Amino acid sequence: MKITSLLFATLLFSINVISQISAPKPIGNEKNVAFFFSKEMQYPEKDLENGTKGKVLFNFNVDTEGNVSEIVIAEGVSPEIDAEALRLFKKLNWTPATNEFKQPISYASKYAISFNPKKYKRFCKRRGYNKIRPPHSPIDTSLTVYSFNELSMQSAPQAPDFQSVTKFLSEHITLPENAKNQGVKGQVKLSFIVEPSGNISNLEVIEHVGAGCTEEAIRLLKLLKWQTGQRGNFAVRARSSFTVNFDTKRGSFQYVPAD
Repeated sequence: MKITSLLFATLLFSINVISQISAPKPIGNEKNVAFFFSKEMQYPEKDLENGTKGKVLFNFNVDTEGNVSEIVIAEGVSPEIDAEALRLFKKLNWTPATNEFKQPISYASKYAISFNPKKYKRFCKRRGYNKIRPPHSPIDTSLTVYSFNELSMQSAPQAPDFQSVTKFLSEHITLPENAKNQGVKGQVKLSFIVEPSGNISNLEVIEHVGAGCTEEAIRLLKLLKWQTGQRGNFAVRARSSFTVNFDTKRGSFQYVPAD
């Protein structure tokens, strides 16, 4: 009876420990990852014409520093779709899993990327293109991410119709009513990677302001296009930031260029 009770207690402890493990996650959140996929995905032409759809499922391991290894396609759709899914997957950065003590641990995980022709055509209509035409070539394909000081030409935001970024943002910002009512003041800082395509990936919030200000800063960021960073003659993946100072009591804001 005591042995049975001990085994039962051990089982409960094991289940409890497992339930407290936080699995690895892509940097940012699923909404921002989906936004990146909607901008970056290039559906293979043959599969698009044939209406081929499905999910590509990856098995992989994430170590304590967020590095990904042992990537395996557990379920594929077609050779071309699998290759595109792998290209997208390799652009994701990850936060490591944590144990019950909130310590980083290595962890085997799964992640799926969906391909749907109808949804993809809606993506193309919204973004205004099917084939990505990088603003600069050749492209560095090493997946290395460079910091501001490592670039020979920095990545930079570009507003439509050759407007200044500050003017464009001032015309499109909507200060949240809750923030204005509360007189919220503070800085929202967003970090992300500018891909060689000019799209942004791995968007995360570094400094947060409540009452809807952070969400408004993210919305504004997604309205902009980006000039890719360069290292030597190559377009590269470049780390960048987007900072907005809110002063809703005065009904004002300030965009702070990356440095």
